[in-house]
Amino acid sequence: MLNFKYLITFSIITLLIPSSLSSQIWFDIGLNVGTGTSFITQKEFYQVNQVNFIPKLNNTYSGKLGVNFNDKHSVVLDLGVNNRNFSIDQNEVPGMGISETFRMDFGLSGFRFTPLYRYTNEGSFIELGPEFGRVSSQYINDMNEVANVSVFENYTRGVFGFGGYVLGNERVTLVVGFRIMYDLTELRTSYGKQISFPFYNYNEISNPSRLSALEFQINFELNISLGFLYRNKCGTRTLMFKW
Repeated sequence: MLNFKYLITFSIITLLIPSSLSSQIWFDIGLNVGTGTSFITQKEFYQVNQVNFIPKLNNTYSGKLGVNFNDKHSVVLDLGVNNRNFSIDQNEVPGMGISETFRMDFGLSGFRFTPLYRYTNEGSFIELGPEFGRVSSQYINDMNEVANVSVFENYTRGVFGFGGYVLGNERVTLVVGFRIMYDLTELRTSYGKQISFPFYNYNEISNPSRLSALEFQINFELNISLGFLYRNKCGTRTLMFKW
């Protein structure tokens, strides 16, 4: 199912680029490393006093293929691994001491595919597109053990980013960017919703709203342009610094 989504997304993005721009098409490949933090947007976190959200670090690693239609318009295809981490402090847990606080850590990991349209001008860029995540593992560390059943679902996020081509030459460039990502789909499986995760320790908080998160991430991308292999004028970018 996800593969079909990828094909449709890439086809739509490609069709949005006028065919006249493809006269100087070139490719680049690269490695991408990102780190950041998320904020859960589930409304119950901000309506009750028993739980407090604690930001934790997330990280991602991926390979990147860039399809450049000219020096302004391109499609970026990121394929890699995502590690998303969350933490909450629980107070006034039923059956426990009124002054006791218990920390719950939970998260999910898996593969991600992020096809983005990128517009570049004078060495800086903005990018926009979806991210499709497939959950392959999860963890939940809490005072009460959760059944060994998947709580997290495959997800789709919207991605908006901006950044610049900071350092390099016509062949190799270092790109630094900032991405904002928001879950467009429910993060929980049907079992996760059934047990009211992550509020299952509180009987009075039942059927909570959709679990989603807003993530802020800084990215470092090392690019190798393949344009110079067959056309001297392809693959060049405006840089802040050159070596």
